[in-house]
Amino acid sequence: MSYMVEKLSELSMGGDNWASDVPNLQKNLRILNQDQIDLAKMLLHEGQSHLFANWAEQGVDDEKKTCFFNQVSRLNANYPGGLSAYIQKARQLLADSKTGKNPFEGFTPSVRKFITFLSLY
Repeated sequence: MSYMVEKLSELSMGGDNWASDVPNLQKNLRILNQDQIDLAKMLLHEGQSHLFANWAEQGVDDEKKTCFFNQVSRLNANYPGGLSAYIQKARQLLADSKTGKNPFEGFTPSVRKFITFLSLY
């Protein structure tokens, strides 16, 4: 436990100081496990600091914060390449849309015909 407290203090008071721009997250570092800290770093790296802008002090709504990271973890695990890939893809699609690029260029729509058989008794 003291190792984790030491590592957290390095993160918030020196070290790489990755959480300095999000004080509400920084105040809650002690309730996060290493996987959650890694997810928080990834989200910050991808420009998602707004997700932590209204976080309450440590001890307030901690269960909601844990649920948030559980959801982020599931999303990260279930999207090919993780949430970083999702965010980057979304940015690319938005940029393409702004310039009028059609993401479906070259595709040909088609309607499949389904034959249904009715059984008469």
